[in-house]
Amino acid sequence: MVISLGREGLMTYVRRQLDYFFPDGDKAPSEEQLRSGFDLALERLEFCFSRINPRLPFQVDGGAVMNHLHSDSYCMFLYWFANSMFQLYGESPFCSKLMLHNRALHSIFISYKCEMPSLFLMSHAVGSVIGNAKFEDGLVIFQNVTVNTSDKPINGSKPVLGRYCFLGSGAKIIGSPRIGDFVTVGVNACINNFDVPDRSIVYIDRGTGKPVIKPMANEQALRYAASYFVAGE
Repeated sequence: MVISLGREGLMTYVRRQLDYFFPDGDKAPSEEQLRSGFDLALERLEFCFSRINPRLPFQVDGGAVMNHLHSDSYCMFLYWFANSMFQLYGESPFCSKLMLHNRALHSIFISYKCEMPSLFLMSHAVGSVIGNAKFEDGLVIFQNVTVNTSDKPINGSKPVLGRYCFLGSGAKIIGSPRIGDFVTVGVNACINNFDVPDRSIVYIDRGTGKPVIKPMANEQALRYAASYFVAGE
């Protein structure tokens, strides 16, 4: 994998930013813990980026690229670093700092406790709040998206988003719906406690302002989230 600053440069870059944004003198995790979390984050990032469609700026010559000045790349990396530290060592101020730093830089809230899939893409996802849900591979998130912000399941469960779910600008997932595979949630559409079958698009009717669920043919469904990833992944 190509890393714009190199591995050591990226680690130093993150440390300097956190020291600047959070000058509280709080003791950081040990060097061994930091290295383990950092390495796991890059491993997860490489797996994902190498499977994103090569037309997007996450690959060069078929290899994954981590560019610290590409906001989508860096946003996803900060999530993975925070979540990897949480997975390995549990809750800590360092996890919170990475999460808050991501929020400050990219105007996105995604907790280090959130279990994102191994294959997903955030595309200029400013203003998005990604909460408590079960996500499957192939998730695509655009700007101003909201997914269930409660820490606890609603009605005994939490939303389930199937494979290759595309969340367009302003999409909202509220309550505990089951959203099938190859579903597209259109601009400003709100799914509030109703299920959506496989290969469907949800959009807002211009006349009534209410959400409409429309089935899509296979070739239509593949044009959305699945088109952002390498075929067959």
